[in-house]
Amino acid sequence: MPKSRSTEDAGNAAVNPAKTEANSLGEVPDASDVDPAIQSERRRRIAIAQDEELKWLNLKTVLRGNSDKLKYRAARDACKIAERFLLTDDNVLYYMNSTPRDQQDNQDELRLLLVVPTTMIQEVLQNNHDSLEGGHQGVVRTYQRVKQDYCWFGLYADVEKHVKS
Repeated sequence: MPKSRSTEDAGNAAVNPAKTEANSLGEVPDASDVDPAIQSERRRRIAIAQDEELKWLNLKTVLRGNSDKLKYRAARDACKIAERFLLTDDNVLYYMNSTPRDQQDNQDELRLLLVVPTTMIQEVLQNNHDSLEGGHQGVVRTYQRVKQDYCWFGLYADVEKHVKS
């Protein structure tokens, strides 16, 4: 599978204060507002955390074309899902989610969702529910918000447990 062009960190970015003050119209800062050094460090931290989980490490190995380095069962399991994932040049894993744009257009919209390692799930949930930006929305709204940018197995159950706790 080919590696993608550089993608931006999907969440939890430190923002340039000058841009947010000038932007008093309620517009949300985008990835270009993030200090590149901070963004690079976050992406490095995410890639390392993904590598600490065997399922993501095996999947990354397959996406790099090195499935011969895995045992048969691990390679087989990773190959089954590999076509839905993308590995960036800086070793960050994304899930490729395609959704229909609209009913008149037969083309799907492709969204890259950051694969969140288990060790970072609580951080994502806190930022999307507990923070001022998250607004303590209920289960459904928090789930809708999280699934726009992130992906992990058991996402809905984790959101539900976090919101109800």
